[in-house]
Amino acid sequence: MSVGDFRLLYFKTVDDYGNKLEVDLLDDKKKYEGLLTTLIIGPNGTRKSTLLSLMTDVFRELDDLKALRRDRTPKVYFEMVYKINDNEYSVENNIKGIYFFCNKKQIYIEKLELPQRVLAVSYMVNDKFVFNKLDDKENGGKEIYRYLGVRQASNITFINTIVRNIIDRIIKNSSDQLFLKRLKIILEFLDIKGDLEICFEPKRRKNLFESGITNKDIKILTNRMSNQASFRSDKIKNFSENDLLEISNFINTTSNQRNLIATKNSVSLCYNINLHHFNENTNLIHDYPIIQKLISLDYILTPTLRFKSENQIFDFEGTSSGEKHFLFTMLSIASEIKNSSVIFMDEPELSLHPNWQIKYISCLKKIFKDYSSCHVIIATHSHFMLSDLEAFSSSIVSLRKKTDNSIDSILHDENTFGWSVEDILYNIFGVITTRNLFVAKEVDAILEKISKGEDLIEDDIKKLIYIKKNMNENDPLNGVLKIILGRFDK
Repeated sequence: MSVGDFRLLYFKTVDDYGNKLEVDLLDDKKKYEGLLTTLIIGPNGTRKSTLLSLMTDVFRELDDLKALRRDRTPKVYFEMVYKINDNEYSVENNIKGIYFFCNKKQIYIEKLELPQRVLAVSYMVNDKFVFNKLDDKENGGKEIYRYLGVRQASNITFINTIVRNIIDRIIKNSSDQLFLKRLKIILEFLDIKGDLEICFEPKRRKNLFESGITNKDIKILTNRMSNQASFRSDKIKNFSENDLLEISNFINTTSNQRNLIATKNSVSLCYNINLHHFNENTNLIHDYPIIQKLISLDYILTPTLRFKSENQIFDFEGTSSGEKHFLFTMLSIASEIKNSSVIFMDEPELSLHPNWQIKYISCLKKIFKDYSSCHVIIATHSHFMLSDLEAFSSSIVSLRKKTDNSIDSILHDENTFGWSVEDILYNIFGVITTRNLFVAKEVDAILEKISKGEDLIEDDIKKLIYIKKNMNENDPLNGVLKIILGRFDK
Protein backbone atom coordinates (compact mmCIF):
# COMPACT_ATOMS: atom_id res chain seq x y z
CA MET A 1 0.00 0.00 0.00
CA SER A 2 1.44 3.35 -0.96
CA VAL A 3 1.46 6.24 1.50
CA GLY A 4 0.20 9.68 0.57
CA ASP A 5 -2.02 12.53 1.71
CA PHE A 6 -5.46 11.18 2.58
CA ARG A 7 -8.46 13.49 2.11
CA LEU A 8 -12.11 12.38 2.52
CA LEU A 9 -14.11 14.60 0.16
CA TYR A 10 -17.68 13.34 0.03
CA PHE A 11 -20.03 10.81 1.61
CA LYS A 12 -23.65 9.95 0.88
CA THR A 13 -25.85 7.25 2.33
CA VAL A 14 -29.52 6.25 2.43
CA ASP A 15 -31.02 4.60 5.50
CA ASP A 16 -33.64 1.83 5.64
CA TYR A 17 -36.42 4.43 5.50
CA GLY A 18 -35.11 6.11 2.37
CA ASN A 19 -33.74 9.16 4.22
CA LYS A 20 -30.70 10.59 2.46
CA LEU A 21 -27.65 11.98 4.24
CA GLU A 22 -25.24 13.69 1.86
CA VAL A 23 -22.14 15.59 3.02
CA ASP A 24 -19.34 17.50 1.28
CA LEU A 25 -16.47 17.43 3.75
CA LEU A 26 -13.93 19.48 1.80
CA ASP A 27 -13.76 21.99 -1.03
CA ASP A 28 -12.09 19.96 -3.75
CA LYS A 29 -10.81 23.14 -5.44
CA LYS A 30 -9.11 24.42 -2.32
CA LYS A 31 -5.53 23.59 -1.39
CA TYR A 32 -5.15 22.45 2.22
CA GLU A 33 -1.89 22.25 4.14
CA GLY A 34 -0.77 20.32 7.20
CA LEU A 35 -2.83 18.01 9.38
CA LEU A 36 -6.36 18.50 8.09
CA THR A 37 -9.34 18.85 10.44
CA THR A 38 -13.04 18.84 9.51
CA LEU A 39 -15.54 19.82 12.20
CA ILE A 40 -19.12 18.58 11.83
CA ILE A 41 -21.66 20.55 13.83
CA GLY A 42 -25.42 20.49 14.18
CA PRO A 43 -28.27 20.24 16.70
CA ASN A 44 -29.13 17.00 18.46
CA GLY A 45 -30.93 14.65 16.10
CA THR A 46 -28.95 15.59 12.98
CA ARG A 47 -27.14 12.21 13.09
CA LYS A 48 -23.58 13.48 13.54
CA SER A 49 -22.49 10.43 15.55
CA THR A 50 -24.33 8.12 13.16
CA LEU A 51 -22.52 9.73 10.22
CA LEU A 52 -19.11 9.08 11.81
CA SER A 53 -20.11 5.52 12.60
CA LEU A 54 -21.30 4.86 9.04
CA MET A 55 -18.08 6.20 7.52
CA THR A 56 -15.91 4.04 9.78
CA ASP A 57 -18.09 1.01 8.99
CA VAL A 58 -17.66 1.54 5.25
CA PHE A 59 -13.87 1.72 5.47
CA ARG A 60 -13.76 -1.28 7.81
CA GLU A 61 -15.93 -3.38 5.52
CA LEU A 62 -14.01 -2.34 2.39
CA ASP A 63 -10.79 -3.40 4.10
CA ASP A 64 -12.32 -6.78 4.99
CA LEU A 65 -13.63 -7.18 1.45
CA LYS A 66 -10.28 -6.37 -0.11
CA ALA A 67 -8.39 -8.69 2.27
CA LEU A 68 -10.92 -11.49 1.62
CA ARG A 69 -11.96 -11.51 5.29
CA ARG A 70 -15.57 -11.23 4.10
CA ASP A 71 -17.33 -12.34 0.93
CA ARG A 72 -20.34 -10.02 1.00
CA THR A 73 -20.68 -6.33 0.23
CA PRO A 74 -21.48 -3.73 2.93
CA LYS A 75 -25.09 -3.74 4.09
CA VAL A 76 -25.60 0.01 3.77
CA TYR A 77 -26.00 1.78 0.42
CA PHE A 78 -23.46 4.57 0.07
CA GLU A 79 -21.32 6.66 -2.21
CA MET A 80 -17.91 7.90 -1.08
CA VAL A 81 -15.12 9.95 -2.68
CA TYR A 82 -11.63 10.41 -1.27
CA LYS A 83 -8.14 11.27 -2.46
CA ILE A 84 -4.78 9.67 -1.78
CA ASN A 85 -2.14 11.96 -3.23
CA ASP A 86 -3.26 12.84 -6.77
CA ASN A 87 -5.53 9.83 -7.20
CA GLU A 88 -9.25 10.27 -6.61
CA TYR A 89 -11.08 7.11 -5.55
CA SER A 90 -14.82 6.66 -5.42
CA VAL A 91 -16.89 3.70 -4.24
CA GLU A 92 -20.60 3.20 -4.92
CA ASN A 93 -22.68 0.52 -3.28
CA ASN A 94 -26.27 0.32 -4.52
CA ILE A 95 -28.98 -2.21 -5.26
CA LYS A 96 -27.09 -3.41 -8.35
CA GLY A 97 -23.80 -4.05 -6.61
CA ILE A 98 -20.60 -2.37 -5.47
CA TYR A 99 -18.36 -0.45 -7.89
CA PHE A 100 -14.86 1.00 -7.54
CA PHE A 101 -13.31 3.87 -9.50
CA CYS A 102 -9.92 5.55 -9.70
CA ASN A 103 -9.88 8.93 -11.44
CA LYS A 104 -13.35 8.18 -12.91
CA LYS A 105 -12.23 4.82 -14.41
CA GLN A 106 -13.71 1.60 -13.04
CA ILE A 107 -11.21 -0.68 -11.28
CA TYR A 108 -11.15 -3.96 -9.36
CA ILE A 109 -11.08 -3.81 -5.57
CA GLU A 110 -7.49 -5.08 -5.61
CA LYS A 111 -6.46 -1.71 -7.09
CA LEU A 112 -8.41 0.31 -4.52
CA GLU A 113 -6.13 2.22 -2.15
CA LEU A 114 -7.37 2.67 1.41
CA PRO A 115 -6.13 4.80 4.31
CA GLN A 116 -3.34 3.22 6.35
CA ARG A 117 -5.43 3.45 9.49
CA VAL A 118 -9.04 4.22 10.37
CA LEU A 119 -9.23 5.34 14.01
CA ALA A 120 -12.55 5.65 15.86
CA VAL A 121 -12.03 7.80 18.96
CA SER A 122 -14.58 8.43 21.70
CA TYR A 123 -14.75 8.88 25.47
CA MET A 124 -18.49 8.19 25.64
CA VAL A 125 -19.76 4.89 27.07
CA ASN A 126 -22.58 4.84 24.51
CA ASP A 127 -20.61 5.69 21.37
CA LYS A 128 -21.83 4.26 18.06
CA PHE A 129 -18.50 2.91 16.80
CA VAL A 130 -17.94 -0.82 16.25
CA PHE A 131 -15.93 -2.32 19.09
CA ASN A 132 -12.92 -4.45 18.24
CA LYS A 133 -10.00 -5.69 20.29
CA LEU A 134 -6.64 -4.27 19.25
CA ASP A 135 -4.92 -7.49 20.29
CA ASP A 136 -7.38 -9.70 18.39
CA LYS A 137 -5.26 -12.49 16.91
CA GLU A 138 -7.97 -13.80 14.62
CA ASN A 139 -6.86 -11.59 11.73
CA GLY A 140 -3.27 -11.09 12.83
CA GLY A 141 -3.87 -7.44 13.68
CA LYS A 142 -3.86 -6.55 9.98
CA GLU A 143 -7.11 -4.59 9.94
CA ILE A 144 -6.85 -0.86 9.27
CA TYR A 145 -9.71 -0.14 11.72
CA ARG A 146 -8.95 0.58 15.37
CA TYR A 147 -11.56 1.26 18.05
CA LEU A 148 -10.08 3.75 20.53
CA GLY A 149 -12.95 4.13 22.95
CA VAL A 150 -13.62 3.31 26.59
CA ARG A 151 -15.76 0.21 26.05
CA GLN A 152 -14.13 -3.12 26.83
CA ALA A 153 -16.80 -5.10 24.95
CA SER A 154 -19.66 -4.27 22.64
CA ASN A 155 -21.61 -2.57 25.45
CA ILE A 156 -19.40 -2.69 28.57
CA THR A 157 -17.02 -0.14 30.04
CA PHE A 158 -14.99 -0.09 33.26
CA ILE A 159 -13.56 3.15 34.63
CA ASN A 160 -10.42 1.48 36.03
CA THR A 161 -9.59 0.10 32.59
CA ILE A 162 -9.29 3.68 31.28
CA VAL A 163 -6.34 4.27 33.61
CA ARG A 164 -4.97 0.82 32.80
CA ASN A 165 -5.25 1.60 29.08
CA ILE A 166 -3.32 4.87 29.50
CA ILE A 167 -0.54 3.18 31.49
CA ASP A 168 -0.39 0.28 29.04
CA ARG A 169 0.15 2.64 26.10
CA ILE A 170 2.84 4.61 27.93
CA ILE A 171 4.74 1.45 28.82
CA LYS A 172 4.56 -0.18 25.39
CA ASN A 173 5.71 3.01 23.65
CA SER A 174 8.27 4.20 26.21
CA SER A 175 11.15 3.27 23.88
CA ASP A 176 9.70 5.35 21.02
CA GLN A 177 11.34 8.78 21.03
CA LEU A 178 8.59 10.36 18.90
CA PHE A 179 5.88 8.99 21.19
CA LEU A 180 7.65 10.43 24.23
CA LYS A 181 7.95 13.77 22.44
CA ARG A 182 4.18 13.79 21.91
CA LEU A 183 3.60 12.73 25.51
CA LYS A 184 5.59 15.77 26.68
CA ILE A 185 3.39 18.10 24.60
CA ILE A 186 0.26 16.45 26.05
CA LEU A 187 1.50 16.90 29.62
CA GLU A 188 2.46 20.53 28.90
CA PHE A 189 -1.09 21.18 27.69
CA LEU A 190 -2.43 19.70 30.94
CA ASP A 191 0.14 21.75 32.90
CA ILE A 192 1.46 18.56 34.51
CA LYS A 193 5.10 18.98 35.47
CA GLY A 194 7.70 16.52 36.72
CA ASP A 195 8.57 12.91 36.01
CA LEU A 196 6.28 9.94 35.50
CA GLU A 197 6.42 6.92 37.76
CA ILE A 198 4.55 3.64 37.29
CA CYS A 199 4.19 1.44 40.36
CA PHE A 200 3.03 -2.15 40.93
CA GLU A 201 1.79 -3.00 44.42
CA PRO A 202 1.56 -6.59 45.72
CA LYS A 203 -1.96 -7.93 46.24
CA ARG A 204 -1.91 -11.43 47.69
CA ARG A 205 1.18 -10.99 49.84
CA LYS A 206 2.18 -7.48 50.81
CA ASN A 207 5.83 -8.53 51.32
CA LEU A 208 5.97 -10.44 48.02
CA PHE A 209 9.15 -8.80 46.70
CA GLU A 210 10.94 -9.11 50.06
CA SER A 211 10.07 -12.66 51.06
CA GLY A 212 10.03 -14.23 47.58
CA ILE A 213 8.05 -17.25 46.42
CA THR A 214 8.56 -20.91 45.50
CA ASN A 215 7.74 -22.68 42.24
CA LYS A 216 5.42 -24.96 44.18
CA ASP A 217 3.34 -22.00 45.41
CA ILE A 218 3.00 -20.68 41.85
CA LYS A 219 1.92 -24.11 40.50
CA ILE A 220 -0.74 -24.52 43.19
CA LEU A 221 -2.14 -21.07 42.42
CA THR A 222 -2.14 -21.54 38.62
CA ASN A 223 -3.90 -24.91 38.92
CA ARG A 224 -6.58 -23.45 41.16
CA MET A 225 -7.16 -20.30 39.05
CA SER A 226 -7.16 -22.13 35.70
CA ASN A 227 -10.17 -24.16 36.87
CA GLN A 228 -12.17 -21.08 37.82
CA ALA A 229 -14.75 -19.51 35.52
CA SER A 230 -13.11 -16.13 34.95
CA PHE A 231 -11.78 -14.07 32.07
CA ARG A 232 -8.22 -14.77 33.30
CA SER A 233 -8.46 -18.57 33.39
CA ASP A 234 -7.80 -19.04 29.65
CA LYS A 235 -4.59 -17.05 29.89
CA ILE A 236 -3.42 -18.95 32.93
CA LYS A 237 -4.16 -22.35 31.34
CA ASN A 238 -1.65 -21.49 28.63
CA PHE A 239 1.20 -20.79 31.07
CA SER A 240 4.12 -23.14 30.39
CA GLU A 241 6.71 -24.49 32.83
CA ASN A 242 9.10 -21.89 31.45
CA ASP A 243 6.53 -19.14 32.23
CA LEU A 244 6.29 -20.29 35.84
CA LEU A 245 10.07 -20.40 36.18
CA GLU A 246 10.31 -16.92 34.67
CA ILE A 247 7.75 -15.59 37.18
CA SER A 248 9.58 -17.02 40.22
CA ASN A 249 12.96 -15.72 38.96
CA PHE A 250 11.49 -12.28 38.49
CA ILE A 251 10.00 -12.14 42.01
CA ASN A 252 13.00 -13.69 43.77
CA THR A 253 15.85 -12.09 41.82
CA THR A 254 15.06 -9.47 39.17
CA SER A 255 12.73 -7.36 41.33
CA ASN A 256 15.52 -6.85 43.88
CA GLN A 257 17.60 -5.24 41.13
CA ARG A 258 14.83 -2.74 40.44
CA ASN A 259 13.42 0.22 42.38
CA LEU A 260 11.47 -1.04 45.41
CA ILE A 261 9.63 1.65 47.38
CA ALA A 262 8.19 1.09 50.85
CA THR A 263 4.71 2.45 51.54
CA LYS A 264 2.47 2.20 54.61
CA ASN A 265 1.10 -1.21 53.68
CA SER A 266 3.64 -2.86 51.37
CA VAL A 267 6.72 -2.61 49.22
CA SER A 268 5.92 -1.64 45.62
CA LEU A 269 7.91 -2.15 42.43
CA CYS A 270 8.31 1.25 40.69
CA TYR A 271 9.72 2.42 37.37
CA ASN A 272 10.55 5.97 36.31
CA ILE A 273 9.57 6.94 32.76
CA ASN A 274 12.30 9.11 31.28
CA LEU A 275 10.68 11.43 28.72
CA HIS A 276 14.00 12.70 27.43
CA HIS A 277 16.13 9.54 27.08
CA PHE A 278 14.09 6.59 25.84
CA ASN A 279 16.98 4.14 26.23
CA GLU A 280 16.64 4.45 30.03
CA ASN A 281 13.18 2.85 29.88
CA THR A 282 14.39 -0.57 28.75
CA ASN A 283 13.94 -2.32 32.13
CA LEU A 284 10.21 -1.62 32.20
CA ILE A 285 9.69 -2.74 28.62
CA HIS A 286 11.64 -5.94 29.33
CA ASP A 287 9.81 -6.67 32.59
CA TYR A 288 6.28 -5.78 31.52
CA PRO A 289 5.27 -9.12 29.91
CA ILE A 290 6.17 -10.92 33.15
CA ILE A 291 4.42 -8.27 35.24
CA GLN A 292 1.25 -8.79 33.19
CA LYS A 293 1.36 -12.49 34.10
CA LEU A 294 1.69 -11.53 37.77
CA ILE A 295 -1.39 -9.34 37.40
CA SER A 296 -3.30 -12.26 35.82
CA LEU A 297 -2.35 -14.42 38.82
CA ASP A 298 -3.50 -11.68 41.23
CA TYR A 299 -0.02 -11.44 42.74
CA ILE A 300 0.04 -7.70 42.08
CA LEU A 301 -2.59 -5.01 41.58
CA THR A 302 -3.14 -3.16 38.33
CA PRO A 303 -0.48 -0.43 38.01
CA THR A 304 -0.77 3.13 39.24
CA LEU A 305 0.58 6.21 37.48
CA ARG A 306 2.14 8.96 39.55
CA PHE A 307 3.52 12.40 38.73
CA LYS A 308 6.62 13.47 40.65
CA SER A 309 7.82 17.05 40.92
CA GLU A 310 10.23 18.72 43.31
CA ASN A 311 7.45 19.66 45.70
CA GLN A 312 4.88 16.89 45.46
CA ILE A 313 3.83 13.44 44.26
CA PHE A 314 0.26 12.79 43.18
CA ASP A 315 -1.58 9.85 41.63
CA PHE A 316 -3.19 10.03 38.21
CA GLU A 317 -6.37 8.70 39.87
CA GLY A 318 -6.66 12.10 41.54
CA THR A 319 -6.76 14.05 38.26
CA SER A 320 -9.97 15.52 36.87
CA SER A 321 -12.22 13.75 34.37
CA GLY A 322 -11.14 16.29 31.73
CA GLU A 323 -7.46 15.50 32.30
CA LYS A 324 -8.13 11.75 32.07
CA HIS A 325 -10.20 12.28 28.92
CA PHE A 326 -7.55 14.37 27.15
CA LEU A 327 -4.68 12.04 28.08
CA PHE A 328 -6.67 8.93 27.12
CA THR A 329 -7.70 10.37 23.74
CA MET A 330 -4.32 11.77 22.68
CA LEU A 331 -2.29 8.76 23.85
CA SER A 332 -4.70 6.40 22.07
CA ILE A 333 -4.20 8.26 18.80
CA ALA A 334 -0.44 8.62 19.32
CA SER A 335 0.00 4.87 19.76
CA GLU A 336 -2.02 3.90 16.66
CA ILE A 337 -1.69 6.69 14.08
CA LYS A 338 0.15 6.16 10.82
CA ASN A 339 0.70 8.37 7.82
CA SER A 340 -2.34 8.56 5.52
CA SER A 341 -4.80 7.83 8.32
CA VAL A 342 -8.36 9.06 8.82
CA ILE A 343 -9.33 9.74 12.43
CA PHE A 344 -12.97 10.03 13.50
CA MET A 345 -13.55 11.75 16.86
CA ASP A 346 -16.99 11.94 18.49
CA GLU A 347 -17.54 14.91 20.84
CA PRO A 348 -13.98 15.22 22.17
CA GLU A 349 -14.96 18.37 24.11
CA LEU A 350 -16.74 16.36 26.83
CA SER A 351 -15.47 17.23 30.35
CA LEU A 352 -13.10 19.88 28.97
CA HIS A 353 -13.03 23.45 30.29
CA PRO A 354 -13.86 26.12 27.65
CA ASN A 355 -10.22 27.31 27.73
CA TRP A 356 -9.11 23.82 26.73
CA GLN A 357 -11.78 23.59 24.06
CA ILE A 358 -10.51 26.82 22.49
CA LYS A 359 -6.94 25.43 22.37
CA TYR A 360 -7.95 21.87 21.44
CA ILE A 361 -7.43 21.96 17.67
CA SER A 362 -4.12 23.83 17.83
CA CYS A 363 -2.83 21.37 20.44
CA LEU A 364 -4.01 18.41 18.35
CA LYS A 365 -2.09 19.79 15.37
CA LYS A 366 0.98 20.46 17.49
CA ILE A 367 1.03 16.91 18.87
CA PHE A 368 0.57 15.31 15.45
CA LYS A 369 2.31 17.86 13.22
CA ASP A 370 4.40 15.05 11.69
CA TYR A 371 1.22 13.53 10.26
CA SER A 372 0.23 16.16 7.71
CA SER A 373 -1.00 13.35 5.43
CA CYS A 374 -3.89 12.56 7.79
CA HIS A 375 -7.48 13.80 7.98
CA VAL A 376 -9.20 14.26 11.36
CA ILE A 377 -13.02 14.42 11.28
CA ILE A 378 -14.68 15.66 14.47
CA ALA A 379 -18.35 15.73 15.46
CA THR A 380 -18.84 18.45 18.06
CA HIS A 381 -21.26 20.78 19.82
CA SER A 382 -18.44 23.09 20.89
CA HIS A 383 -18.52 26.58 19.42
CA PHE A 384 -15.23 27.25 21.22
CA MET A 385 -13.37 24.80 18.96
CA LEU A 386 -14.40 26.69 15.85
CA SER A 387 -12.56 29.83 16.96
CA ASP A 388 -9.27 27.92 16.74
CA LEU A 389 -9.62 26.75 13.13
CA GLU A 390 -7.15 27.94 10.50
CA ALA A 391 -8.74 28.10 7.05
CA PHE A 392 -5.78 26.55 5.22
CA SER A 393 -5.97 23.33 7.26
CA SER A 394 -9.62 23.08 8.30
CA SER A 395 -13.21 22.87 7.10
CA ILE A 396 -16.60 23.23 8.78
CA VAL A 397 -19.73 21.25 7.92
CA SER A 398 -23.07 22.03 9.55
CA LEU A 399 -26.05 19.67 9.55
CA ARG A 400 -29.63 20.87 9.88
CA LYS A 401 -32.90 18.96 10.11
CA LYS A 402 -35.48 20.08 7.57
CA THR A 403 -39.26 20.07 8.06
CA ASP A 404 -39.57 16.64 6.40
CA ASN A 405 -36.97 15.26 8.90
CA SER A 406 -34.32 14.89 6.18
CA ILE A 407 -30.87 16.27 6.92
CA ASP A 408 -29.39 19.18 5.03
CA SER A 409 -25.62 19.84 5.06
CA ILE A 410 -23.61 22.98 4.38
CA LEU A 411 -19.87 23.18 3.72
CA HIS A 412 -18.96 26.62 5.07
CA ASP A 413 -16.45 28.91 3.40
CA GLU A 414 -16.13 31.27 6.39
CA ASN A 415 -12.76 31.62 8.10
CA THR A 416 -13.69 31.46 11.81
CA PHE A 417 -10.14 31.76 13.17
CA GLY A 418 -10.17 34.33 15.98
CA TRP A 419 -13.94 34.90 15.82
CA SER A 420 -15.74 35.76 19.03
CA VAL A 421 -18.08 33.23 20.68
CA GLU A 422 -21.16 35.30 19.78
CA ASP A 423 -20.11 35.58 16.14
CA ILE A 424 -19.66 31.80 15.81
CA LEU A 425 -22.90 31.02 17.64
CA TYR A 426 -24.90 33.29 15.36
CA ASN A 427 -23.21 32.90 11.97
CA ILE A 428 -22.28 29.18 12.10
CA PHE A 429 -24.49 27.50 14.70
CA GLY A 430 -27.49 29.76 14.03
CA VAL A 431 -27.99 30.28 17.77
CA ILE A 432 -29.40 33.54 19.07
CA THR A 433 -28.01 34.67 22.43
CA THR A 434 -29.34 37.41 24.67
CA ARG A 435 -27.99 40.84 23.61
CA ASN A 436 -25.92 39.21 20.86
CA LEU A 437 -23.86 41.98 19.22
CA PHE A 438 -24.20 40.52 15.75
CA VAL A 439 -27.95 40.09 16.02
CA ALA A 440 -28.20 43.72 17.11
CA LYS A 441 -26.19 44.77 14.05
CA GLU A 442 -28.53 42.84 11.75
CA VAL A 443 -31.57 44.55 13.30
CA ASP A 444 -29.84 47.96 13.25
CA ALA A 445 -29.20 47.64 9.51
CA ILE A 446 -32.89 46.89 8.88
CA LEU A 447 -34.00 49.75 11.15
CA GLU A 448 -31.72 52.09 9.20
CA LYS A 449 -33.45 51.02 5.98
CA ILE A 450 -36.85 51.81 7.54
CA SER A 451 -35.68 55.21 8.81
CA LYS A 452 -34.52 56.12 5.31
CA GLY A 453 -37.86 55.10 3.84
CA GLU A 454 -36.36 52.16 1.93
CA ASP A 455 -38.44 49.06 1.23
CA LEU A 456 -37.47 45.86 3.00
CA ILE A 457 -36.74 42.92 0.74
CA GLU A 458 -37.97 39.38 1.37
CA ASP A 459 -34.62 38.31 2.83
CA ASP A 460 -34.86 41.10 5.44
CA ILE A 461 -38.26 39.83 6.59
CA LYS A 462 -37.09 36.21 6.68
CA LYS A 463 -34.06 37.26 8.73
CA LEU A 464 -36.22 39.11 11.26
CA ILE A 465 -38.63 36.17 11.55
CA TYR A 466 -35.71 33.75 12.11
CA ILE A 467 -34.16 36.00 14.80
CA LYS A 468 -37.47 36.46 16.63
CA LYS A 469 -38.24 32.73 16.48
CA ASN A 470 -34.94 31.84 18.17
CA MET A 471 -34.75 34.76 20.60
CA ASN A 472 -35.54 34.62 24.32
CA GLU A 473 -38.98 36.14 25.01
CA ASN A 474 -37.49 38.33 27.77
CA ASP A 475 -34.88 39.92 25.50
CA PRO A 476 -35.64 43.67 25.15
CA LEU A 477 -34.90 43.43 21.43
CA ASN A 478 -37.84 41.09 21.07
CA GLY A 479 -40.28 44.01 21.49
CA VAL A 480 -38.63 45.91 18.66
CA LEU A 481 -38.95 42.90 16.36
CA LYS A 482 -42.67 42.54 17.20
CA ILE A 483 -43.30 46.16 16.19
CA ILE A 484 -41.38 45.83 12.90
CA LEU A 485 -42.95 42.50 11.90
CA GLY A 486 -46.37 43.76 12.97
CA ARG A 487 -46.24 46.28 10.13
CA PHE A 488 -46.03 43.45 7.60
CA ASP A 489 -48.77 41.32 9.14
CA LYS A 490 -51.38 43.97 8.37
